[in-house]
Amino acid sequence: MKHLCAVVLILHLVALSFSCNEGTNTLFDNIIHDTQVSDNNQLGNTAKVPSITKFNGDYFAATGVIRWRNEGDTVWSTLTLASGLHNTVATDGVTYLYAGILYNDGTGSLYQCSNPTSAPSSGSISVTDLKNILKIRNFGSSTPYDVYASYGKTDGTFSICNISGTTATEDPGVAGISPSLTDSINNFDYQGGTLYFVSGTKVYRGATLLTPSTTAHTYTGIMYDTVDSRILVSTNDGYILRSTDATGTSTPWEQNSEQCIYNNGSTDLPVPFTEIVPLDSNLYLVGSRGAGFWIIDWTVADAKDRVKRWNGSSYSDLYNGSIESIFIDASAGPRGFFCTIGAGLWDNTITVTLNSTPPPTYNINYGDPWTRE
Repeated sequence: MKHLCAVVLILHLVALSFSCNEGTNTLFDNIIHDTQVSDNNQLGNTAKVPSITKFNGDYFAATGVIRWRNEGDTVWSTLTLASGLHNTVATDGVTYLYAGILYNDGTGSLYQCSNPTSAPSSGSISVTDLKNILKIRNFGSSTPYDVYASYGKTDGTFSICNISGTTATEDPGVAGISPSLTDSINNFDYQGGTLYFVSGTKVYRGATLLTPSTTAHTYTGIMYDTVDSRILVSTNDGYILRSTDATGTSTPWEQNSEQCIYNNGSTDLPVPFTEIVPLDSNLYLVGSRGAGFWIIDWTVADAKDRVKRWNGSSYSDLYNGSIESIFIDASAGPRGFFCTIGAGLWDNTITVTLNSTPPPTYNINYGDPWTRE
């Protein structure tokens, strides 16, 4: 079903036209036209969708249960692996789908499922000292993917395990950190045989503690840029920091020089950023809790202009959404999936072009219409 929206901002947005302070208007903020939102209303427009992955041509989304559809379809089917809340999903890309399941008492389990769309066969995977699964992610461009999960332990600490087949093994580097991590592992990345993760006010490359800033931040997202060999982290108080070398040991890191601010309807607040994903060389997307998604462009010389809010304010549920994760399906457009907590699952094609006229700038183009699953 399709609903005509009121006027909306032009979808062919230039990354440099956004503002780190949402109150600052630019030329591109004022260009509007009529468009449509393709609202499939399959998952529900108030659904909580913490994560999504793709396995053998099918998308799998964690929505309390597992919902799935083929890439070329619009109808979502349901897969339930066990009783409880299915809160995160990933895959090895060959045999298994993995899901974290939470129970009412705050405990949880890790589950695997083979043949998830035809003849599902599932079972739990043992994780030593597991209290609950926080997040599962798969990494890599070729299968089998590397699969890791962050989790809470029964003693109140946190760790990360590698998942291979039907076996989960605590990462030895994380296990060797002393004292053990007492802050939740908010996000992690795995590239080139190295884990990168954030835990409260701490940033790690493997077991090595890094110091991105002399100012204390709570870090909420992390990624390693394999193109530019840099580490990026996001904070819950409106900052993006990027290392100046491949290992992150040179300090301090670069950052946006002006704190990113949004208005929650009554008050200006620092943006609580979430997961960062790459789009192109020096170009990234980052989610937030309550202010939609933002564009990070490190080609911009002026540090205050490197982080800009996507200015699609006419799509108010997405623009003001709490986006926990972003999944870029490179083989489908590419197509970006934006997983919100309470506003459903949104997706669109996203293409990037680089203007050669000095100074070089990016154009980020979104399809028309946006799809709300």
